[in-house]
Amino acid sequence: MQISSCSFMALVVFGLLGLLVAALLGGPPQGRANGLIVGIPLLLAYGLARMFGPRARRPSERSARGVVAFAIGTIGYLSAATLLVSWNDFARYRFEIDGIYWLLAALMAADWAAMTRTWLERRKP
Repeated sequence: MQISSCSFMALVVFGLLGLLVAALLGGPPQGRANGLIVGIPLLLAYGLARMFGPRARRPSERSARGVVAFAIGTIGYLSAATLLVSWNDFARYRFEIDGIYWLLAALMAADWAAMTRTWLERRKP
């Protein structure tokens, strides 16, 4: 069985996020995928906030808003189709949209870095 590099990175990052959440909540995850339980809704909430937030009306955000709309639409469509049509092994469908989650994660990381940089520049005397 081969695993793509994107899927491997998703396993590593969501696994590390799961360990962090387990440490914050106290105790081992006990078979739950805490990284996915927290990470996927967090990325979807970020995407919706990026698409409908006050910043989305800026002319410079037009292309980013289109990309995020495509990502949220694709995730929503595939998730709904998987839940309504398929039964049993849902995880195999999630790996087909891991790249889209990575797109949202990269946008969120870039926004976080920009906000951190702005905050650090404001703190300089």
